[in-house]
Amino acid sequence: MPSDTADPAESGILFVLSDIVDTATLSPDVYSEWYDMIHIPEVLNTGGVASAARYMLSDGAGDDQYPYLALYVIPDMKYLNSEPFKSIRVHHEMLPGPRHSILDLARFDFGRYIRVQGLPSQPLAQAGTGADLVTLVFKSPREATAANGWTVANYIRPVIDAAKISHVQCFGKLSESATGSWSLGDDAESGMVEYLILCYVGKGVEEVIRRHAPKDSRVSSYRLLRSFSRD
Repeated sequence: MPSDTADPAESGILFVLSDIVDTATLSPDVYSEWYDMIHIPEVLNTGGVASAARYMLSDGAGDDQYPYLALYVIPDMKYLNSEPFKSIRVHHEMLPGPRHSILDLARFDFGRYIRVQGLPSQPLAQAGTGADLVTLVFKSPREATAANGWTVANYIRPVIDAAKISHVQCFGKLSESATGSWSLGDDAESGMVEYLILCYVGKGVEEVIRRHAPKDSRVSSYRLLRSFSRD
């Protein structure tokens, strides 16, 4: 279960939420074309990402939500500090504007998550292989999660059993301190650990998950737009 420090060499995912700043400037079609034909192929070509998938929020986004999700499966999370990753282009001539930069045209929210031992998970390579996705995000006090099995028994297992989910993946969020060390937590100084549960499910399961999710958790439902593989 979570400890005070985490090894970024472990496998995990990069969880990227995004939204277009102004659809009059950048249309959803051009945004998707850039993502699917330019950006994700370049990411896969760096060699540090095994597979990827793009999703869209099923029921539309509120003012505080991001409608798009990109999910990257990463065998070694140290890749996210590598030069190949840092060198991925954010400019392209197909993007509008004087700088042709996606950072001027869309807003992003990045999360780095590693597999948490002791939590139920299917093989990581299966992420994003075709099923629609329900995400469950919740926080648990660090001292509570230190007891092996506590988070599973009290927060996760009730959801999995009630929704009869057979394909689930569980992760803990990574944060980096000012000294460069990594820890599981909402931020480097937080007493809370943020968990991300990915449920690959059929239709109608989202409401069951909502009813049995931990208090103050966030449940979102996504439909698959496209999946990608390095092979």
